[in-house]
Amino acid sequence: MRTTEKKQPLEQSRQSFHWLKRKAMIIITALMIGMTNGMNMGEDITLKKQNQTELQDKKD
Repeated sequence: MRTTEKKQPLEQSRQSFHWLKRKAMIIITALMIGMTNGMNMGEDITLKKQNQTELQDKKD
Protein backbone atom coordinates (compact mmCIF):
# COMPACT_ATOMS: atom_id res chain seq x y z
CA MET A 1 0.00 0.00 0.00
CA ARG A 2 2.72 2.45 0.82
CA THR A 3 4.33 2.15 -2.61
CA THR A 4 1.10 3.13 -4.38
CA GLU A 5 0.60 6.07 -2.03
CA LYS A 6 4.09 7.35 -2.79
CA LYS A 7 3.58 7.07 -6.54
CA GLN A 8 0.36 9.05 -6.70
CA PRO A 9 1.76 12.51 -5.91
CA LEU A 10 4.64 11.88 -8.31
CA GLU A 11 2.26 10.84 -11.07
CA GLN A 12 0.07 13.87 -10.43
CA SER A 13 3.05 16.20 -10.61
CA ARG A 14 4.16 14.57 -13.86
CA GLN A 15 0.70 14.93 -15.33
CA SER A 16 0.52 18.59 -14.35
CA PHE A 17 4.02 19.19 -15.71
CA HIS A 18 3.11 17.60 -19.05
CA TRP A 19 -0.13 19.60 -19.17
CA LEU A 20 1.78 22.82 -18.48
CA LYS A 21 4.41 21.89 -21.05
CA ARG A 22 1.75 21.25 -23.70
CA LYS A 23 0.03 24.55 -23.03
CA ALA A 24 3.33 26.43 -23.18
CA MET A 25 4.22 24.80 -26.50
CA ILE A 26 0.80 25.69 -27.93
CA ILE A 27 1.21 29.31 -26.87
CA ILE A 28 4.74 29.54 -28.27
CA THR A 29 3.62 27.94 -31.54
CA ALA A 30 0.69 30.34 -31.86
CA LEU A 31 2.98 33.32 -31.25
CA MET A 32 5.46 32.11 -33.85
CA ILE A 33 2.71 31.58 -36.44
CA GLY A 34 1.33 35.04 -35.72
CA MET A 35 4.75 36.61 -36.08
CA THR A 36 5.39 34.90 -39.43
CA ASN A 37 1.98 35.98 -40.70
CA GLY A 38 2.74 39.55 -39.70
CA MET A 39 6.11 39.44 -41.40
CA ASN A 40 4.54 37.98 -44.54
CA MET A 41 1.91 40.73 -44.63
CA GLY A 42 4.63 43.34 -44.23
CA GLU A 43 6.52 41.90 -47.18
CA ASP A 44 3.36 41.86 -49.28
CA ILE A 45 2.73 45.53 -48.51
CA THR A 46 6.27 46.54 -49.48
CA LEU A 47 6.08 44.49 -52.70
CA LYS A 48 2.77 46.13 -53.65
CA LYS A 49 4.23 49.57 -53.05
CA GLN A 50 7.28 48.68 -55.12
CA ASN A 51 5.08 47.49 -57.99
CA GLN A 52 3.01 50.68 -57.79
CA THR A 53 6.08 52.90 -57.92
CA GLU A 54 7.48 50.94 -60.89
CA LEU A 55 4.18 51.33 -62.73
CA GLN A 56 4.17 55.07 -61.99
CA ASP A 57 7.73 55.37 -63.28
CA LYS A 58 6.74 53.64 -66.54
CA LYS A 59 3.75 55.97 -67.00
CA ASP A 60 5.84 59.10 -66.50
